[in-house]
Amino acid sequence: MRVGVSGFVAMGDEADDLDSEQTVFMFEDEFGILPAWSRAITAWVNTDPRAKMLLSRSGRIHWANDAAYRMVRDGGSFRAFEDNLVSGDPATAAILARLLQEVGLDVALYAITPAGAGQQWLLWAQQLIIGDDASIGFAAHRMAGPVSYEAMLQIHHLTPCEAQIVSMMLTGLETGKIAQKQDISIETLRTHIKHAYRKLDVRSRGELFAKAVDFAGF
Repeated sequence: MRVGVSGFVAMGDEADDLDSEQTVFMFEDEFGILPAWSRAITAWVNTDPRAKMLLSRSGRIHWANDAAYRMVRDGGSFRAFEDNLVSGDPATAAILARLLQEVGLDVALYAITPAGAGQQWLLWAQQLIIGDDASIGFAAHRMAGPVSYEAMLQIHHLTPCEAQIVSMMLTGLETGKIAQKQDISIETLRTHIKHAYRKLDVRSRGELFAKAVDFAGF
């Protein structure tokens, strides 16, 4: 039995160069053996119609579904350049690079891009195969409008300072920049984050994103 998923593969060296013809990304190895992880990837690919890609840590595109192909062809927040997923917006590019570098096998990472050019994206990434840095599943969902978690923060009784810090974290800002914007020390920032995490019943930024995404219903 052969297992594969229809989509587009990256080919060529020109800007925005994804193969214009649909192909099937096959999971058989050189001996025709079906790897044990193939069903997991096909299940991930087929869970919903959002823009999905298989990327390497460097951002090289190995496969893209229909929605992802249209996303990069639209020339908006994301595009393909020399087979790599890139963004013309520096803040979005930094968020994408951070996701790809920090993502692991057991924990999915979330991020929300700045609302540049009237568009805001919810991004998701997770390494799908142990020991394979070219198996990062990446999904992108364009938001209908600016994302606000004010209600979630109020429900959990965060202080104004804690709420502002958590909101900055959800936009992808690093702790150093948050401390600078808040004009507080890293130690004070960590104390605020610790208190906010306890109120929200989360233990990490990844869990914070997951809770926020679930709360917003995405």
